[in-house]
Amino acid sequence: MKNKTQTKIQKRWSDALDKGSITATNEIVDFGFSSQGQDYYDAAMALHKSKVSGTPYYVLLSLSIECYLKSIQTKTYWSGGRGVVVMHEKGHDLLQLFSNLSSKHPRDALYLID
Repeated sequence: MKNKTQTKIQKRWSDALDKGSITATNEIVDFGFSSQGQDYYDAAMALHKSKVSGTPYYVLLSLSIECYLKSIQTKTYWSGGRGVVVMHEKGHDLLQLFSNLSSKHPRDALYLID
């Protein structure tokens, strides 16, 4: 459920869309989030290759998964040719992020299961 701040932010962007001062696109996958996820994964694998385990390794893996989950089904707001904000699922609970994705976009979630 959205909190008051998220609702206000979404209304502000919707009002700007209505006025025509910005445009929006729905993205199946946001390249920025996906790229960050890959960077975290690569860093975790470098630690693993160096025989480093424990908290840093698992934190990097968790951040990688979080970025990948947040990259799916985003909305980007544009001012001219510049992206000004990307709306995505909020939070850091990986199970909740996946649950939200699978309930809102079940076909997209199937790619993550297989």
